[in-house]
Amino acid sequence: MTVDLTWWEQQTLPCPRCQGPGRLLVVEITDMSTREAVRQGLACLGDCCIDGLAPDRECVCCGHRF
Repeated sequence: MTVDLTWWEQQTLPCPRCQGPGRLLVVEITDMSTREAVRQGLACLGDCCIDGLAPDRECVCCGHRF
C-alpha cells in the first residue's frame, strides 16, 4: 500500500529565524498519510492547540516553532 505524501511535502515553509525547512506539527495521528508523513520526517508531533494560538510548524534545522 502506498500513501501519497505530496500534500505534506508542499506544506513546508521557510523558518523565519534561519530559513531552514519548517515542517508541519500535528497533534494526533488519525490516518495513514499522517503516520507516513511523521515517519518520513515531513511532519512531527506537536503540543495541544488552544484556540489556534499554538505554532503549526517546526524548523528541521534550528527547532524554532512558528
